Amino acid sequence: RNLFFVNEMIKKEVRVFSRSPEDGSLRYIKALTLPSVPDNIHFDSESGDLYVQTFPSFFRAALAMQKPVKEAVRVPGASLIFKNKGGAADGASMEYGERTIDHFLHDGSVLNFPTGFTRFGPLTLIGSVGATKGVMLCRDI
Repeated sequence: RNLFFVNEMIKKEVRVFSRSPEDGSLRYIKALTLPSVPDNIHFDSESGDLYVQTFPSFFRAALAMQKPVKEAVRVPGASLIFKNKGGAADGASMEYGERTIDHFLHDGSVLNFPTGFTRFGPLTLIGSVGATKGVMLCRDI
């Protein structure tokens, strides 16, 4: 693998790096700006698209992580997609636009505290770290 993504929670961005096949060193490519705090990242190795699960309210997420309050706090989530506008998903010719596609945005009432998602064709699977209802499966409309 020659492409790495690092989420920067404080700056609300994902940093993109390429790895040299010769010596393994990392080269900074760019930062993808987000509208909210990133959590988990999923890279689609076929399309080169990057999926980022975010917390629109980091305060609510931090509050929900406290054991006595955990179930009482509803944490909203936003699933964002950065489309690969460039070539093959090998990192050499990939290009991400500055704007994200807001794929899925919700208030946490259906699935509280969403922490990651992935795509399977027209389906989106969203998981939660602390939800008692498990996962949510959504179909494109």
